[in-house]
Amino acid sequence: MNTGQDRRHAACARALPATVWRTAGSGRVAAGLLFLLSLDLGAGYLSLRSRTTIFEPMNQVGLWSWMTSYGEADLRHTAWFLVFLVLLGLLAVNTLACTWQRLSRLPGQGPGQDLYRRLAIHGMHIGVLLLLCGYLASYTLSTVSPSVILVEEKAVTDPVSGLRLRLEKLRLPRFGGQRLPSFAGRVIRPEGCLLVSNEHGRRMARLGFNSPVRFRGWTIFLQRFAPTGRSGMDGPGYVVVDLRRDPGVLLSLSGLALVLAAMTAWSYLVLRTRR
Repeated sequence: MNTGQDRRHAACARALPATVWRTAGSGRVAAGLLFLLSLDLGAGYLSLRSRTTIFEPMNQVGLWSWMTSYGEADLRHTAWFLVFLVLLGLLAVNTLACTWQRLSRLPGQGPGQDLYRRLAIHGMHIGVLLLLCGYLASYTLSTVSPSVILVEEKAVTDPVSGLRLRLEKLRLPRFGGQRLPSFAGRVIRPEGCLLVSNEHGRRMARLGFNSPVRFRGWTIFLQRFAPTGRSGMDGPGYVVVDLRRDPGVLLSLSGLALVLAAMTAWSYLVLRTRR
């Protein structure tokens, strides 16, 4: 009697990993996770309406440091984001399990449009996983040197990156239109001519809010500037920049390229079948 029960328990123990793996790739699990993500993002939207600045330091200190400082200090407004990370991780595991299970069945099928359509769908899944991994790498493995102040014609050596920065010229064109009186005299689009150099070379490039400067794996972002309006225009102009080395960019771009390529292939195959 005991021997029979032991055999059943052993069989259940051997079958448990396979059952868990099948459940992890279930479409119902994916639907449930997407529903929970929708609810969580709704709660996050309501929270962000009153607290947006609390998430800004994440770009400078990284995800883990932010979670143990800003995130832990104000759980009332950050709990939704922590739950979002957990649900997103579970969805990534679900997507990986689903894709792997479906791909393992394809070698037994003959070539055809149906096979290529399935490969295109799985290519989109893999691309999304690469995107998620890229964002995770960006917020956990990046090196950031925040709030470096640059004044015109004065060189500064950043101790974190070792880059030598020199703001050659700063243009602060003021808004001169008449249709928006509140913007009269304000600087809308600052532009700086930045010289970046180290022992490996140098580069002169234009720096703006939508024009970061890239040099030797580092990206330089314009964060703020002064003066911002007509008052104080006689004073010296300066900019504040952040320097960032991001290992997740290439991974994210690869995932995006794979998603677009797989989506294009799937659309072409579907349209070709309907003709």
